[in-house]
Amino acid sequence: VAVWALLRPAPPAPVIRYGLALPPDQAPDAGSGFGHLTSDGSRLFYLGPGIAGSRDAIWMKRRDRLTATPIAGTEGTAAIAISPDDAWLAVVQAGAVRKLPIEGGAFVALADGASTIGGGISWLDDGSIVYVGRDFHTLLRVPEGGGPSITLWSSDSLILSNLTPLPDGRGVLFRACPPPCATGSIYALDPRGGAPRQVVADAVFGLYLATGDLLYVRADQTVLAAPFDLKSLTLTGSAVAVLDSIFLGGGLPYLDVSATGTVVMRTAALARYQEYNLVWVNRAGAVTPLDSSWNFRMTAFAGNYAWRLSPDGSRLAIGLNTVSGDDIWIKAMPRGPVSRATSGDNAESRPRWLADGRWITWVTPEGVWKGRADGTGTDSLLWSGGADEGVLSPDGSWLLVRRGASSAAAGNRDIYGIRRGMDTALVPVVVTPYDEMAIAFSPDGRWLAYQSDETGRIEVFVRPFPNTGDGKLQVSNGGGSAPLWSRDGKELYYLGADRRMMAAVVTASPTLRVGESRTLFRLPDGVGELNTNYYTPWDIAADGRFIMEREVNPIDGVVPPLIIIENWFTELNSMVQK
Repeated sequence: VAVWALLRPAPPAPVIRYGLALPPDQAPDAGSGFGHLTSDGSRLFYLGPGIAGSRDAIWMKRRDRLTATPIAGTEGTAAIAISPDDAWLAVVQAGAVRKLPIEGGAFVALADGASTIGGGISWLDDGSIVYVGRDFHTLLRVPEGGGPSITLWSSDSLILSNLTPLPDGRGVLFRACPPPCATGSIYALDPRGGAPRQVVADAVFGLYLATGDLLYVRADQTVLAAPFDLKSLTLTGSAVAVLDSIFLGGGLPYLDVSATGTVVMRTAALARYQEYNLVWVNRAGAVTPLDSSWNFRMTAFAGNYAWRLSPDGSRLAIGLNTVSGDDIWIKAMPRGPVSRATSGDNAESRPRWLADGRWITWVTPEGVWKGRADGTGTDSLLWSGGADEGVLSPDGSWLLVRRGASSAAAGNRDIYGIRRGMDTALVPVVVTPYDEMAIAFSPDGRWLAYQSDETGRIEVFVRPFPNTGDGKLQVSNGGGSAPLWSRDGKELYYLGADRRMMAAVVTASPTLRVGESRTLFRLPDGVGELNTNYYTPWDIAADGRFIMEREVNPIDGVVPPLIIIENWFTELNSMVQK
């Protein structure tokens, strides 16, 4: 009996599930797919409120503590990896790879030129850190102790993201997908050489588990697991669904599993969509609903929200998100029906009207398009290539394209142009070592307003067009974004500090002169809350009223709890057949 008692297997540990809800000032970012556990599951790292501003910072929640604590200096983090010994964090900030002690401390610079796409870094047990390059197409490796980076593999056409490590020096798993990444596959790359091996098709994320299984997430948010052979880097059994649907934030699932079987996750069922309606805001700041019966969701892809009034003000073109994805819709003003203008497979956003009021343009990850506002006829591709803004000049002779939204690295965002019917390639229009964004033509097409961070913060500038090198005027002082011309071109508006709508009088003859800016009003709470760091989302009518968004069901401070599952491997082993 004594021998039997000593040799009998211990009963499996019970599987424990519970929600982790933190106070709003410590809560994880509701829209992020960023959650990482140490190997023993005792510490959770996530993106939460910025320590001294609005940018996200890394927070650490210990299993044995009631509250979480921020890690100093980690604001603006885009990706994170934990070292195999749980002693260090590797982070990507503004395109640089850095490491710091896991409890906080001095940063150590390792490499530049990293992508700021989510999940773009992984720490391997062979003493190296693998990361995605700034071009989104290259995997690079840097020694964990520092030194030059080397290229492991590069693709001409696929965007790389969502890196996770394989043990025993077997390399890294990653997602590869053709833009705009509506589909993709999980690949395994052995750093000792050779081309990547496709492991799972139609998946957005893969994670090797200590049980010898591969956990992966599909675009439909289904989570599956199957036995995985480290030697051949292939699945060796059938996949089964093992977890509830997972929330995807920016294409990265909120999901991690520690080596001891602790799971952190956020389910898609708990994610809430922010809804909006549109309002008029006059020059005194008074708010009037446009159509209180019409609520909608903004375009979801990359925050590319925007709307524009037609030249005669009778219709509104707006990017909306529905069950069919992101498309451009046309609303008859002020309380008329909303009809579909586009129905493509790609995310369509940021509409603009042509002067005749019959045609609109919009951008997708494929380029800049033109089509009929009534949705009939055949759409045409004005320019092929990644575009974050696409704006035709008032006379239609130029197409300006702003590129570089996929990276927070300084100088990546620039404005280029192409003369229609003349140029075959983009030419620089405003290209500097800094970031230029928010293209705004004056109504006569002679002046180009934009915003730039060349002073160390975002300010509004004006240049002559097309000869943008002939001069430059700084319009804002103390911060300015979202430039917008009045319909007659006599005023230039922008959003200043403390959410104040500013107006500057513009005189174009004999030379351009911009008067001192004055405050029109401060944006009311819940109105005009969208991010204006890269683009001007709202518009203005001929009578001087602004058309802006208002939150219908504010989600600020309402963050769904995380789900923690302890001893999950007991449950997993009963589901996966080996």
